[in-house]
Amino acid sequence: MRFGILGPVVAWRGDEAVRIPGVRARTVLAMLLLRPRTVVTLDQLVDALYPDVDPPKTARNQAQTGVARLRALLGDSDRSGAGPLIVTHPHGYLLDVADERIDAFAFSAKVEQARQTFYDGRPDAAADLLSRALGLWRGDALEDVPSQVVRSQAVLWDGMRVAALERRITADLECGRHGEVAAELEGLAAENPHNERFHAQLMLALYRTGRSSDALDVYARLHRNLDELGAEPGNEVRHLQTQILRHDSTLLPAPASRTRVPRQLPVRPAALVGRGTEVEALVRALTDDLGERIVAISAGGGHGKTALAVEVAHRVAESFEDGQLFADLGGARRCPVDPERVLGTFLTSLGMPPDEIPEGLAERASAYRTLTADRRLLVLLDDAAGTEQVRPLLPGGPGCRVLITSQSKLTVLPAVMRLDLPLLTPADARALLARHAGPERVDAEPDAVRELATLCGGVPLALDIAGARLAARPHWPISRLAARLADIQQRLSELSIQGCEIRSSLELGYDPLSEDAKRLLRRVSLLGSACFSAWEGAALVGGTVRRAAEALEDLVEAHLATVEGMDGSGHYTYTVHELVRAFSWERLEQEESEVERAKALERAVGAVLAATDAAHAMLHGRRHASLRGEAPRWQPPDSTPALHVTRPAQGWLASRLPLLTALARRAAEYRLSEACWELAVAPLPLFETGDYFPEWAALLDTAMECVRRDGNVRGEAALTLSLAIRAQLAGDGGDEERLLRDAADLFHRLGDTEGEGLVAWLRGDEGTFTRSLPDVSAAYSSASELLKAEEIAAEVVRHDLARILRLQTAEDAGQVARERLERVLREAQQAGETT
Repeated sequence: MRFGILGPVVAWRGDEAVRIPGVRARTVLAMLLLRPRTVVTLDQLVDALYPDVDPPKTARNQAQTGVARLRALLGDSDRSGAGPLIVTHPHGYLLDVADERIDAFAFSAKVEQARQTFYDGRPDAAADLLSRALGLWRGDALEDVPSQVVRSQAVLWDGMRVAALERRITADLECGRHGEVAAELEGLAAENPHNERFHAQLMLALYRTGRSSDALDVYARLHRNLDELGAEPGNEVRHLQTQILRHDSTLLPAPASRTRVPRQLPVRPAALVGRGTEVEALVRALTDDLGERIVAISAGGGHGKTALAVEVAHRVAESFEDGQLFADLGGARRCPVDPERVLGTFLTSLGMPPDEIPEGLAERASAYRTLTADRRLLVLLDDAAGTEQVRPLLPGGPGCRVLITSQSKLTVLPAVMRLDLPLLTPADARALLARHAGPERVDAEPDAVRELATLCGGVPLALDIAGARLAARPHWPISRLAARLADIQQRLSELSIQGCEIRSSLELGYDPLSEDAKRLLRRVSLLGSACFSAWEGAALVGGTVRRAAEALEDLVEAHLATVEGMDGSGHYTYTVHELVRAFSWERLEQEESEVERAKALERAVGAVLAATDAAHAMLHGRRHASLRGEAPRWQPPDSTPALHVTRPAQGWLASRLPLLTALARRAAEYRLSEACWELAVAPLPLFETGDYFPEWAALLDTAMECVRRDGNVRGEAALTLSLAIRAQLAGDGGDEERLLRDAADLFHRLGDTEGEGLVAWLRGDEGTFTRSLPDVSAAYSSASELLKAEEIAAEVVRHDLARILRLQTAEDAGQVARERLERVLREAQQAGETT
């Protein structure tokens, strides 16, 4: 089947048009056609059906009914086993149709082909392609769908139609068809009285046919039309009027031999937000005669590389009197442009006659270097795929400068000033949202703005989309959009408007990765937003630390991970921002089974628990007197936990607390209750410092809910004991005693003498300050007996008991006390310790 949105919404089965009756069905189909092979969520369909009012309770059912109606009309059964046309997804629906079978995307492809053809110096072929593209239109885009959500995207396509028409006329003018297009432009200028581009093209066509007086009349008419709106013609039209008045010879078609001064920079963007430092550094680099000849800006998709580069290029343009060349190299669109083709465009732009342009990359590169050897040119190469694509496009003259943007760091290029473009700061993100939504709304909801900026990860494109959505829905509080983005499964779908989305930018960085890097990125989402190292990375993929480190560096190179710092043992720590985390979670759900995810999580938990065991050993010589469960430990084949944990171990535990917390929550989700409670008690040496009470409480709450849900009695006992320690440190004696009784009862019910012994020990430890020495020594004696099987734990208790008995002996020099002290000292010495 084929589909059309460049006019009324329509489907064709062969040559037969399939009518789509009903506004609801047309609205649903329009939403699916605007994003083919991409999931459109049920919430997005509801928004389209009820854009300006609160949807009724039946709205989701109505959207589903619309999908069912479409399936009945379009008929999935005729696809010859290719699968359903409309695919149901856990979060919505997907239209499984190739772009070329939708007229709008076929139009867009022809326009892009025409653009490249024009740059190749073949305006006649470009004009023909554009004419065929414009022939696909049957009216205004989506004209029979009244939904404002759809209309906002229809406006975008209508604008592309006008832009294509302007390009086709430019191509015709380049071919010398001045008289032919003048009549057409007269009608277009009348229909679009405020379109400056049509008026400028008409003025040029008239001037070139010897009608300079008529050309000036066109300018006067445009001036009157704009004056009625309180505006005046822009710089381009005013400059053209001045050239006509002066009979400027450059307005005439250029002879093939005349040296041209290309001015190819794209339109200057709106004022940038938060890039002042970067702009200054780039301007300084490009205008310093002693500076590097090549400047490269690298960043992930949507970070604003192109906008920054175009702004900087405009600022320095006057320093390059021989012109500015521009090429979109298509590196991030999976269709990098052949440098030989770009060179053909550049040579034409520099005045070389088309019939003299040589064939072959090496020959064209040589001719290009010759033409640029004594010129002062700025060359802007946007979206470079890599070094091999860029190298032939470097000009030959010492006065030339090259500004490159790329998702790659282009590290192989010599003599390059490199700028890794950072994410926006919270203050800059707030300013960008205010530009779209208005400062009043932003000032009224500072907490929601802060949350929204965080969920957008500081990525300019994501913030632009979020701001545009707020601008399109002035009745929405900002907190509503923030709440929708908070759902990690919906976040990327929410960040989409008028055909612009953040997901595709992330896909462009993900697709070229190695399988190791892809697998690691997917599974990183299991760690939440915490920092992690190659140790945890190795566990996630079940490999070596070295291989995980290589995959992590690949992710950094692709701008999908960030180096957060380095820990004391020389291991780098990494993080991913919120949008990458949402993307990795999507991919994990789509590409890996539940079993694969659970195994990866179990290894990650095992690796972290093995490391915390090593931390306890560093703190206490050997194993600390704390409970361990049956959660398996894991370590990679090329490292050990002791090599991973840094000293001081307490500081290492503090740095890993967010990771432990994230893993405990994930373990609870996967019903890994044994791992969950062990993760909750693992940071006990850190919690005992008294600096992390809120984090301690949150971690214990997560784990307690998990073990009680799963009936893990020993886990509940261990967590109750940890709560008692927390109460002891908080000075809540009553709560501590209650919790100790509850823990002792649970351990006793299980026959767990180790747990009972630790409860007795804790009672003795607290009693040092609140009870009589005989009571304390009795508690420690009980702990020592109960912990006989746990050599190291018992050893610690015997030391404490010896300390108490010394005090008791000094108070009461009775024979019994002395005998008990001597026995304890002997046992401690036999265990290999002296007191």
